[in-house]
Parts: sequence; C-alpha cells; structure tokens
Amino acid sequence: DAVHFPEGARVLELGCGESRHPASSVAVDVRATRCTDFTVDFNNPPYQIAGDDFDIIYSQFMLEHVAYHIIPAMLKECCRIVRPGGMVAFVTPNTEEQLKWIQKHPEGWGGKDFYNAASELIFGTLDYPENSHRAFLSPDIAVKLFVEAGFSEVQTTRFGSAGTDMLIQARRPIVDGPQA
Repeated sequence: DAVHFPEGARVLELGCGESRHPASSVAVDVRATRCTDFTVDFNNPPYQIAGDDFDIIYSQFMLEHVAYHIIPAMLKECCRIVRPGGMVAFVTPNTEEQLKWIQKHPEGWGGKDFYNAASELIFGTLDYPENSHRAFLSPDIAVKLFVEAGFSEVQTTRFGSAGTDMLIQARRPIVDGPQA
C-alpha cells in the first residue's frame, strides 16, 4: 500500500526515519537521519513548526511511538500546523487487529518464533530508545482522538497486506472556533 498526495501539495512528514516519502516538502524525525530536515521530540509539544503552513501532514508508523497520554496534545499541534481545509494522513498499527493476528499465528511469522514475533509487533523493534510502541490504537479510538483534537471528516481504513495496520485521514475545518 502507498499513500499518494496531490501534485504540488506542501507536505510535512512526521517520523520519516530512514525512508522519506517522495512527496515530502519537509521531513522530520525524533533523530537526525539522512532523510530529516530537522528533529522534533514528538513527546514534547508544542513543536517549533509554523502554524497553517502545510497542505498535508503525513506520518507512517510514528503515532504509536508517542506516549499515549501525549497523543491528544500532539494531534492538537498537527491541527495547528496544517492549514485550514488541509488534511492529515497517519498510517499506524491497529492494536485490536494485531492482537487478533497474534492469536491466529501461534507458530510465529517472519522467521521469528511466536514470543519474538508477537513481542516485536506489540512493543516495537526497540533498536533505539524511541523505537518502542507507547499507545493502543484502534479505529474507534483514532476517530475519538482526532475529533477531540479539532479534526473533522475522520476516516479509518485497513492498510497493509496483513490487515493489522490502518490509515487515518482527517481534515482541519476551514472555520475554527464556535459557529455563529
């Protein structure tokens, strides 16, 4: 699965790691890599990123690395950063589907025994301190968190061949604040 964006869109990528999306205008990560333009501590909002400056915020497998109690503030920051009418697209594990996958595959997978495969799926690779999963996410939880952060038109769809991931898409409303 690939996520595509309109040509010419100004895209901020959060958590690019070692593989920057080709449409990214600006790519950031918690650590400096060959792909980052600068670093951001996602667990410490607010971020030093201008507001209303991007058409799209994209993230693939970053949200689950943010501490669960920080995600509401982090999503509010994303709502501030994306322009009114802009969209966000987050690919993240669907923890409910991961648990179902684990139950259906007691033999393990990917060349790993059950213990190692299941632990890595749920907790992350743990190859550097920030590469650990810190939140339980499901479609219902995602919709609630994104709406509470100020987004509208929140949709989740299955993502990836195993069906254990999801794509969350939402828009920042054009009119912020109370309606007259």
